[in-house]
Amino acid sequence: MILAIALTLLTPPSAVHITVPRIQEPVAIDGALDESAWAAATVREDFLATRPVEGREPSQVTRVRVMRDDERLYVAFEAMDLEPSGIRAKLSDRDAIFEDDFVGVVLDPFQDFRRAFILLVNPLGAQADCVFIEGAFGDDCTWDVVFSSAGKLHADGYTVEIALPFKNIRFDPGRDTWNFQLLRVIARQSEQITIPERRAAAGSPTRQVGTMSGMLGIDAGVSVTLIPEVTTSVAEKPEGSGTVLDGDVGVTAKLSRPNAALDIALNPDFSQVESDAARISFNERFALYFDEKRPFFLEGRELFVTPWEVVYTRSIVEPLYGLKLTGKSGPTSFAVLHALDESPAASTLDERWHPDAYRKQPAITTVGRMATDVASNATLGMLMTDKHVGRSWNRVGGMDGSLQPASDLRFAAQVLGSATDHPDGEYESGSAAKLRFIRSGRHFNWFSWYEQLTSGFRAEAGFIRRTGYREVGMQPSFRLETGRKTGLLTVEIEPTVTVLNQIGGSDRERYGSLNTSLSFPTAYIESSLFTGVERFRGERFERSRSNLAFSVNPVRWFTFDGSVAGGEAVAYFADDPYLGGRAVTTVGVGVRPSERLSIGLTATRSIFSNDAPADAFRQLGDRSGKEIEFDATVGRVTSQLFFTRSISLRVIADWNGVEDRVAPSVLLGWRPGPGTVVYAGWQDEYATDRGEDPRGRQAAFMKLSYLFGSAG
Repeated sequence: MILAIALTLLTPPSAVHITVPRIQEPVAIDGALDESAWAAATVREDFLATRPVEGREPSQVTRVRVMRDDERLYVAFEAMDLEPSGIRAKLSDRDAIFEDDFVGVVLDPFQDFRRAFILLVNPLGAQADCVFIEGAFGDDCTWDVVFSSAGKLHADGYTVEIALPFKNIRFDPGRDTWNFQLLRVIARQSEQITIPERRAAAGSPTRQVGTMSGMLGIDAGVSVTLIPEVTTSVAEKPEGSGTVLDGDVGVTAKLSRPNAALDIALNPDFSQVESDAARISFNERFALYFDEKRPFFLEGRELFVTPWEVVYTRSIVEPLYGLKLTGKSGPTSFAVLHALDESPAASTLDERWHPDAYRKQPAITTVGRMATDVASNATLGMLMTDKHVGRSWNRVGGMDGSLQPASDLRFAAQVLGSATDHPDGEYESGSAAKLRFIRSGRHFNWFSWYEQLTSGFRAEAGFIRRTGYREVGMQPSFRLETGRKTGLLTVEIEPTVTVLNQIGGSDRERYGSLNTSLSFPTAYIESSLFTGVERFRGERFERSRSNLAFSVNPVRWFTFDGSVAGGEAVAYFADDPYLGGRAVTTVGVGVRPSERLSIGLTATRSIFSNDAPADAFRQLGDRSGKEIEFDATVGRVTSQLFFTRSISLRVIADWNGVEDRVAPSVLLGWRPGPGTVVYAGWQDEYATDRGEDPRGRQAAFMKLSYLFGSAG
């Protein structure tokens, strides 16, 4: 009790408070603040800069209005601009507005400082939505919520209206006060301003918030949403003799109250309309990681985030059904996931867990998670995973916790144990532990960690690249703010030192790196130097590499970025590993001829030489390398035309230099919001890694789904 009281007192009181007035009539969301109801809204315009220099007065004036009715929260921004021709905005897919100007609101309805919902809108009304999770690295913008928005450009800047239905988010109906933050980004100046002021030395953004009262009386009934979906396709047969017609019907349903939700998916269509971009996977020591894109797994995903990633939903490939319960009761959050996968993926770590060993048997995956706030600055949690494939199984369980003794200090820890009955009949058990320490500040940050995994630890429902080691590392970083007048905004220097010891052996690996970055209003440059001693299959390799990357956005219709990296590299593919040379280059170009049309090109070339890095770079320059083991390029050209904010035509061409083939795809889509889509298109199925014929198969497809019951 004494500890809880002490930790609570360490949370500073909010300096910004607003009362949210309650109106009786709904407001039209059209980007024009012409309804009389807006005159009753609470108005704030006391923004301060977060970047490039903390605490500075904003370069532009911004006025925000907040109010609500019984069903929706309304937020309107009047974003003034002395140079309206410099405002950057385009019509785009969801979560693709981060090169634009935008405004937004951050909400923490439970006031637990653990997670916050982020709603962002650009000047044309295009949306992005994310979840901020305390302790995670970056926002999770795969989360989607249905909300209404509209924006209008005018001679003095732009206006944006946002309406968020309360039934579409989780909250405590008995709580009158929520935490909030308001923000605006001015892209051409790399400027972000907020209410209240956000300071790096004050710790997590979820704790630098204002409070908004007047939130009692919200309609807190049961909400039911239903998404039936139909998918059909006509594709060439694998042997190339004729075509085959395929179709599928599925349904996803959600039953929710303000503080809990039950999701049910029966035969869901988890096909990806846009495939993962091509990646060169030659000579990779560890498995490649792919982001989750499927809606059923995205809902409530933040509840499964822990220091170790023991829940990796991309390991569930083709579920026949899925069940998920998520919610929060008092200080305790909970989540349960259960799915039957008809086509389980191979393990990211252990070759024994492979489709050939499964013998076409389905996998049953169950995950349980609970975390409770023992104080405002301390959390304890438990996690359990269970994966069965036939008679084989893997179970993981353990505890985790976090503590923030001061606003700029944070500790996080997790301890896990596993038990595994492998497909080959062998039984194994193991353990894992991780400890993190983070100190955040305006000019100086510190991140250090310790982690340990025994050789017998397995997490087949998660993503673990390596076991059998202990690792300790530290990463200080230094940041210098130079201001706007110099042209150079910030300089950041980040050295990293890591020492890794093999458990039960004498092998030791040591790594050191130095990253330096320079940011300008419309450009970013980063360089890195790396050196280390690596052990692989009992051999010792001393290697180093360097990297230079840049990104420029000089005008609102053009972006250009690229990188070049090279150095010594271990030949992991060889039966007798050796030290060779590697060179990798990437380039990306984006062009926006208008706010409706965007064209992008990305390409990566990777070269491995049996000799030294200089030989790989000679091959990169004029193809004169003499000991080249591998030289491949992959590229993607994407063009997208928006007829309206919801209707677009997208054409993609993927080129795979390894196979020397181009895989095109065309997609006509209508997507007014999450859950409701109409897609019609054509694509090369081989590009999505689902084809069985190495020549690839072409397929025409159509997908229809509609979200019933969710307010917009």
